[in-house]
Formats: sequence, structure tokens, C-alpha cells
Amino acid sequence: MSTTLKHDDAKLPDGWRMVRLGDVLKLEYGISLPERDRQFGDVPVLGSAGVVGFHSKSAVQGPGVVVGRKGSIGSVTWIDDAFVPIDTTYYVTPQKGHADLRWLYYLLDRENLSVLNRATGVPGLNRDDVYALRRPIPPLPEQRAIADALDSIDEAIERTEAVIAATETLRDSLLHELLTRGVPGWHTEWKDVPGIGTIPADWEVVRLGEACDFIRDGDWIESKDQGGSDYRLLQLSNLGVGEFIETDNHRWITQSTFERLHCTEIAIDDVLTARMPDPIGRTWHVTDLASPAVTAVDVAIIRPLKGLLGPKFLANYLNSPDCLRHWNSLATGTTRKRIRRTDIDSLSLPLPPAYEQQAIIDTLDSISRSLEIARSEKHGFEMLKRAAADALLNGRVRIIP
Repeated sequence: MSTTLKHDDAKLPDGWRMVRLGDVLKLEYGISLPERDRQFGDVPVLGSAGVVGFHSKSAVQGPGVVVGRKGSIGSVTWIDDAFVPIDTTYYVTPQKGHADLRWLYYLLDRENLSVLNRATGVPGLNRDDVYALRRPIPPLPEQRAIADALDSIDEAIERTEAVIAATETLRDSLLHELLTRGVPGWHTEWKDVPGIGTIPADWEVVRLGEACDFIRDGDWIESKDQGGSDYRLLQLSNLGVGEFIETDNHRWITQSTFERLHCTEIAIDDVLTARMPDPIGRTWHVTDLASPAVTAVDVAIIRPLKGLLGPKFLANYLNSPDCLRHWNSLATGTTRKRIRRTDIDSLSLPLPPAYEQQAIIDTLDSISRSLEIARSEKHGFEMLKRAAADALLNGRVRIIP
């Protein structure tokens, strides 16, 4: 929720004044342009949540600010070029001499305009409610300086997002290359394997069941046992792709229930695979457990043979796009699709020597670390932007042009 400003005129920074937003901006209605009436072109058509298509002619010269009136109520979008705002939106026009458009974008983006939604009758954002908001307004030169400062942070966020996207593309490309063709430069001879493709000649091909101590379905748990019991029950909601998701919906079972149902306890270096969507086949490598745990029937337990198949290599292979597509093609069921345990057991996979499995994992881990650093940097810039916007738009920190 936006911060409610407590300034009165006597306490405002020099040159600032408290005004109604209706005194410095106007919200104009978008136009009706259903998809069937749009003509081929490159002019962006903006709805409440951003670009929803393209058209041959513009309705408003850019740059512009669009505010969601219906649908994504109160969302704020900046557009550099000429555009068409549709009738679920308002577009912003600044009152000449009173407000800079880019500054208005940051001011409105900081507001939680969705709280102004009028839920009586047809939900939507009434512009009169926006006009009635009273906010401290700096002089135009300072508005532009504030916008420039926040622009610089936005540019840093965009650069970091580009690094993240490029690294994710590299990871996806390398994942297939490493898991099927090995470490670059290590191989000169190849062989074709039906269903897998071209792999190094010295790699084996095995059924997953041959490279594991066992593959078992999780347990049918009917107990009503709750927190404070002995074993945590991991369910689909606790599995992400390659990671364990801590949620508040853990169920627990007692030692007596564990023994009566002959449950299989999860061990470090087990590989857990989701037998049901979504996405089907998503996999987690168990590297740490806060408490003893078992899995529900919708999660399979795979225990690779030590020294033959590395659990982290297996988890990466099972989480690869090719393998996830394979699981989707095999899933059966009328109401909800499921992978059969026999399908998991019979999966054929390439098996590099243990030392090359480790080299492949080391390469993938280095990419994962780079992604983690970039995502952390992005989060830091986003936190900086929120703090800077709050301080600059309130006048607590000033940029004197």
C-alpha cells in the first residue's frame, strides 16, 4: 500500500506544495478497439496489464503513461512510442507547467491505486478518486531530476534482467549439450542411440532402474496426524524444479503410522520426482533434511547407485526440457495425468563416467552461481528503487538541479 503522506504546507521542503492530483494531471479514457477491428501494424495497443496487441494507427503520441481502469486495476505502464490505449484504461496527460510526465509515472507507480477500486456495481478505478489524492509536488526542475535518478536505477535493473535472461538461455543450451554430448573438447568419437541421439562413443546407455538401488512410489497416507509428530510428509506442493519449497502446509505422521504403513524414509542424495503435474516430472535432489521425512504417493523416490550414477547429475537430467517433454508424452490418466513408476524405471539415459558427470555438474553449478548473483543484484536494485522513490517523492531526500 502507498504511504499516506502527513506533510502540511508549512513543513514541505522549500518550493514544494501540497496539491490534489487532479490539479496536475488528467486521466483520459482509452478507446474501444476490439481485437477483431485491429489492422496489421506495429503500433502497440495497451490494456490494463500492458501491451495486448498491435494496430496500424496510433491514437496517442508517445511517450505515455497508461493506468488500468478495469481488469488489472491501478496498474501503471510507461510507453515510449505512439500507442493506442483501449477502453479498459486511462492515459495520463500532465497539466502543462505543473508536472513532468516521467515523474508522474513514478508517482503513480508508487501508489497502490488498486485500493481505490469501486467494487459496487462494476469494479473499476474511478478517476475522481485519483484526482482527490493530495500529494506533495516539487517544482518542475526537481521533478525531472527525481525522474532521472529513478531512471538510472531502472536502467540498472533492465541491464541485470538482460544478464539473467542471457545466462538462462546459456544454461538451457549448455544443459542439453553437456547431458548428451559431454564436456566440450573431451570427445572425438560418437555413436547414435535411438531415442536419445548422438552421444560420446565411450558413454554407456542404461535403464534408470539398472542404475538405482530402487525406484519406489511414495506412500498412501491416510493418517490425520499433524504437527509435533515424527515424520514430515513431503507432497507435490513442496517440490520445485531442482529445489525444495518450504511451505506452511506440511502434514506429519507418527512413528506408529510410519511402521504400520511400511513407509519409505527419505535419505540424503535421494532424487524425488513428481509423478503428477504441474510440471509433471519436476525433480528435487535431497541435499539436506530438517527432519525425518516420507513422500506422498504422487512423488517417486529414486535412489541412485553410489559410484555409478551421481544424484545431482540425475536430477539435472530429469529436469532437462527434453526429459520433461518425455514425461508429458508418457503420462496417462483421464482426470489427472500421472507418470507410472514402470515408466520411470524403464527410462533410458546416457551414462558418462563418474569423473565426467562431476565435470558436467561443476559447469552447471558455476552457471547457477552466476544466476544467483545476478538475481540477488536485481533484488538489491529493486529494494534501492523502492527506498529511493519513497524518499525522493516525499521530499525527505532532495536532488537540487
